Amino acid sequence: MAQMVVRTRRPVSMFDEMDRMLDSMFDNAHSFGKIGSLSTRNPAVDVTEHETLYRIEAELPGLDESLVDIKVEDGVLTLSTPEKILDANLKAEDSEQPRYLIRERRSVHFNRSFVLPKDVDREGITAHFSKGLLTLTLPKQEKALPRKIEIKTT
Repeated sequence: MAQMVVRTRRPVSMFDEMDRMLDSMFDNAHSFGKIGSLSTRNPAVDVTEHETLYRIEAELPGLDESLVDIKVEDGVLTLSTPEKILDANLKAEDSEQPRYLIRERRSVHFNRSFVLPKDVDREGITAHFSKGLLTLTLPKQEKALPRKIEIKTT
C-alpha cells in the first residue's frame, strides 16, 4: 500500500503566494519561511506610529547587540550585521574547523534599510536590545506634533 502524505496549510492570500513564487525564482537555497535564503534572511520587523514617536521592533534571535550595526545616513536608517558571523559553537581561538555531521542552522547576515519620515528627530533615536528583540525609538520633532489652536474672540 502506498503511503499518502497530507500537508495542512493555512489559507494563503494571493499576495503570499506571489511572494513565495518570486522568492523561489531568486533563491536556489532552501528558504526560511517566505523571507529568503538562510544566509541573507532579513529580520521580521514591526513598525508602529504613535502620537509622539515611531517604533521599530526587529526580531534578532541568536544575536547580541555587539553584532548589530545601526546607522542613520541621508534620511535612511540601516540595520546590519557583519559579513562574516562566527558560528555560535566556534570560538575565535579555535583553529580547526569541525566536520559537521548535520548542519541545519546557519549564520545570518542581513542589511535592512528604512527611509525615515521627515518628522523624525534623527538625533533622538535610541535603541534597546533584550532577549533577541531590538527596539528602536524614533521620536518625532517637536514642530511635527499636533497642536491645538486656540480661537480668540474680539
